[in-house]
Amino acid sequence: ALCCFLHERNIYVANAGDCRAVLGTNLSMGEVSAMALSTDHKCDMPSEQARIEACGGYVRPAIEDEDGEVMPARVYKSKERMAEGPGLC
Repeated sequence: ALCCFLHERNIYVANAGDCRAVLGTNLSMGEVSAMALSTDHKCDMPSEQARIEACGGYVRPAIEDEDGEVMPARVYKSKERMAEGPGLC
């Protein structure tokens, strides 16, 4: 989820999860410049994984199955409770 709020000359951005806000700016000669305004909250980013693990959670790394399909990293309450399914609730 992502929300952007423009107030006067300020942009306020809030995001959670695998999403990103990008600001496009017109340059000369029809060129466009893109500037990231936020960072994805992916559970396998080192800072996010450290935060989750400090709270007792477990991050299963992304894996590729035998058919070549990539399964993204997932968060679990703990490594011992993976059978309960992903998520912290």
